[in-house]
Amino acid sequence: MASLQSNESSFYYLRDAISNIQLLRIDNVENAATLSPPERARRQRMYWQAYIHERFIAILDYRHAILPPLYTLPEEDPSIPVQVHEGFTQIIKLFSLLDTRFLTSWLGARDGGVTSSWVEAKSRELEGDPETDARELANLSQMQRADLTITREWLRTLVWRLAMGQTLLSSRSSKECLSLLFPVRLSQTLRHQVSSMSRQDIEVHGSSITQKLFEITDTIADVLIHVPAATLSETALRIDDFLFILDFVLLFPQLDATRRGILLEKLERLQTMFPEAVSNASSPNLPVELQSPGGMDPWYQVAQSKTVAGLEDLAGVQMGVGGEVPGAEQRHGQLDTWNHISRRLSRATFEAI
Repeated sequence: MASLQSNESSFYYLRDAISNIQLLRIDNVENAATLSPPERARRQRMYWQAYIHERFIAILDYRHAILPPLYTLPEEDPSIPVQVHEGFTQIIKLFSLLDTRFLTSWLGARDGGVTSSWVEAKSRELEGDPETDARELANLSQMQRADLTITREWLRTLVWRLAMGQTLLSSRSSKECLSLLFPVRLSQTLRHQVSSMSRQDIEVHGSSITQKLFEITDTIADVLIHVPAATLSETALRIDDFLFILDFVLLFPQLDATRRGILLEKLERLQTMFPEAVSNASSPNLPVELQSPGGMDPWYQVAQSKTVAGLEDLAGVQMGVGGEVPGAEQRHGQLDTWNHISRRLSRATFEAI
């Protein structure tokens, strides 16, 4: 029902399933001890499956979750391939990070407890230990790795959005998780990861993976629109990474018209920010309105005007090296970069529509 966008029905059936699970007293250690090992493991997997779905619905639909974590991870079951067991266990560990404090804050509670130290701690949990992660992922299939990788990046995006909602972010923060530019860096990482996976290994996870990628892409678009880039070259790199992820997501068959429309609207907004520019045919210089350094970047002056250091940097750029005003060659280079961005966005908009 969730994959068909029937949110109310999916929530009803999920809560019905949870009620039946609670009637089985799976969370009761003494009751579980009376079961055979295979049956106990099966019921534990069932409990955690409902737990994962409920946490996902809680985020997606802003609902309360009632299932607490089970007292144990699923026990090993000889009837289940080890690879499947390990992959499921890793997914459980990720969704367990959506604890009560996280969900309370997500639902908008003022006393949710989201602080800078909490954001940093949660981000460290999500980053994990590279050596441990490599060891745990070694025996998993590419399909399982795709699910774990994208789910992890989605959760990191959620933590960042919580921090943004509490105005904890800064463009000058040395902590990546507290930086306004985190989604931009995430787009670079995600592009690299997606490029190493097959589309089939990602699409097989259905509507849930589509929703996660949509939310990541939507967040990246918001940052591109609202957070300044220091230079046109940096802007071009940001746009290129975003368009790669966007193109990838728009081809998902599970992407509904509403979410597709949201992404296309933001793509069109970006396009309007970069109308194609031409230089005067009788002059090697740029048009007057584009001659100032950063004048072609709608975010440059904003970023530079926010701090004293930024004003000093801007003054230095305007004078050029050794106090010289930038020449026509440099200005034409800026024009080329600007028009490259403009054409990339125009082509992407045309192809998407």
